[in-house]
Amino acid sequence: MALQLTRTTRYVRSWLTGHADVVEEETTLDRDGTRVPATVLRPAVVDSPLPGWVVLHGITRSGRAHPQLVRFTRTVAATGMVVIMPEVPEWRELSLEPQLALPTVQCSITALKDDPGVQDRPYGLMGFSFSAPHALAVAAAAEVRADIAGVVGFGGYYDLERTIAFMLTGRHEYAGKAYQLIPDPYGRWIVAANYLNNIPGHEEATDVTQGLRRLAALAGDIGRPAQDPYYDPAKAE
Repeated sequence: MALQLTRTTRYVRSWLTGHADVVEEETTLDRDGTRVPATVLRPAVVDSPLPGWVVLHGITRSGRAHPQLVRFTRTVAATGMVVIMPEVPEWRELSLEPQLALPTVQCSITALKDDPGVQDRPYGLMGFSFSAPHALAVAAAAEVRADIAGVVGFGGYYDLERTIAFMLTGRHEYAGKAYQLIPDPYGRWIVAANYLNNIPGHEEATDVTQGLRRLAALAGDIGRPAQDPYYDPAKAE
């Protein structure tokens, strides 16, 4: 109990102050023959092996460099953990490819096992946004479940159909009541860029999907809300 309380106190202090006394190391992982970058974070002062965590980013142009994700992983490492944050380049390109979650976690676990500064026991797994439900699914996969002690999802979704319906229309239900919001077009740009060509009658709409992907990438790079008039010239193209 004392150890958990100490780690919780360190986490709260680090998150509130934005200061984390950690060391960051850039490395590469072998994801089924594809080299992908990763960041490993650990406390600056270590006197024994520490528990390990794998943290997956979501569908975002900044990938593992997303400011809030960086702050979070530094805070977790400051509590006395070794955190590995693998890059999924395809997710940075806004490609919805959930099948990449498993091999990404596998190569991250391999890296933790090879790290003498990490305890030889099952690891934690976290997924954010798009990767949250896939982290939960991966934790049950036969290939890695023996190596995963627990899994956490932040900002994920449960029902994909309802999620996409909300992104496209803004309609949703809560506690038996129907609601209507104005959804950020960023989400539907990404959905349409990935799946429009699969809808009968739209197989050749490649120019549309490419344009939507460029819009979503621009919004992700600039960081402004997708409704901002700033993007009007790009939409006109």
